[in-house]
Amino acid sequence: MASLTSTLTLKMIDDVSKPARTVGQALKDAERAVQEMAKGMANTGATDRFVSSLSKIKVGAKDINTVAQAWKDYSKTAGLAANSADWTKGQVANVRQWESQTISALRKVKAEQIAFNRSISGAGGSSVSPMMTQMSANAIANQRLLSGMGTPALAAAVAAKAGGG
Repeated sequence: MASLTSTLTLKMIDDVSKPARTVGQALKDAERAVQEMAKGMANTGATDRFVSSLSKIKVGAKDINTVAQAWKDYSKTAGLAANSADWTKGQVANVRQWESQTISALRKVKAEQIAFNRSISGAGGSSVSPMMTQMSANAIANQRLLSGMGTPALAAAVAAKAGGG
């Protein structure tokens, strides 16, 4: 009796693992950003809403420290109690205004950084290195961030200037 031998080759394609790793890494990065933001803003008395908004913008550690110091300066200047439950209605309104102006200014700076980086990378054959481009964008962003943080009036002026008004 003759025997017949055959070979079956099975090739499995995995189109799930790589995207899942990418999504998993993005989630880990987002969680790390929130933790860094919470750590940087700890013991400043800033509201949870403000800290949450900052974490969504994805600012760096240096910017977190700048914002934390600006918040401390603002709360000291405004005479805010350490516990937000002790704030007056007027103080609450002023804090919300300061927070929204600060977040708005940071978003505009971030958008300008992204636009600047895109314009440089889209220039084709640019002799400017990506590292120098990022350093320049960071310097501009930090200058704007620092100039607009002291009081709501300064933050509003920086936001108006950044918005072209």
